[in-house]
Amino acid sequence: MSPRAGTGTYRNEINPRLKERLAVQAASAGIDAHPIFANAEEYATRTGSVRNVDGLAVTWVNKAIREVQSERRLRSQQLSREQEAYSKLHVELYRLISLHRLGPRAIADLLENARAAGYGQVNPLTIDRLRRLGDFWPDDPAAPDSDWARRL
Repeated sequence: MSPRAGTGTYRNEINPRLKERLAVQAASAGIDAHPIFANAEEYATRTGSVRNVDGLAVTWVNKAIREVQSERRLRSQQLSREQEAYSKLHVELYRLISLHRLGPRAIADLLENARAAGYGQVNPLTIDRLRRLGDFWPDDPAAPDSDWARRL
């Protein structure tokens, strides 16, 4: 039903071999190209104005791949910024702990302030555990949760 290009009529189906190649290319970026193919063919049929449905499919698949790659780059850059920010936070916390010989409750307060200031990945369970220890560190090396230090 779909005449070949060059016959003066429009073809509304994507070449099957092209579909295979584009599907592999899209899959390498984590994209299922089949909905894109269906949309391109449906658009070509509905509008009747698409001269090269293969070219439309290539354009749409490549656009989807570029968008995924761009999103990945942005996520990677955001992750790098977050890691840098948390690294600075940890260094400052260690400095304050060392400088002021802070106890568990004071460290919990610092961590709580960090969470309030936008460091949402600070673990609230750590804050709770530090608060339960009180103002001073336990002298007992057999205290709960101290076994990890012996493995360092």
